[in-house]
Amino acid sequence: MSQFQPRRPDYLEAVKELHDRMPFAKQLGIVLDQIEPGRVAGKVARHLEVMQQHGALHAGAIIGLADQMAGLAAYSLMEPGQEIVSVNFSVQLLRPADADLIHAEGWVIKPGRRFTFTGARVYGEKFGEVEDFANLLITMAIR
Repeated sequence: MSQFQPRRPDYLEAVKELHDRMPFAKQLGIVLDQIEPGRVAGKVARHLEVMQQHGALHAGAIIGLADQMAGLAAYSLMEPGQEIVSVNFSVQLLRPADADLIHAEGWVIKPGRRFTFTGARVYGEKFGEVEDFANLLITMAIR
């Protein structure tokens, strides 16, 4: 259960609507799995258009997936009419993201009036074991 309270009763629909109007999320093929106040999870299937030369998910796609989850997590706590934009990233790429299905979860660490601080984890299952591919800290500006 989330430790945060949404500022709008329709936060679930608002998050889905924002996700659906992002062309980059559609290009990556991101599917949402879970939405709760301050936390969003989703996944993407590894496919040729988002792979690097060794067959793993491209770092840009990993960051894009994590940014989408963290941004939607932040958005779930915002008031109607507010928008967000990512302004700072700290990325740790831990190993090649070469699972067939890449999962990500994003969460709010500290919400604010001008900035919201978020975290994200990108991972996948390989040979029956869950492996972490990346950890991120992302700062979102609210406007």
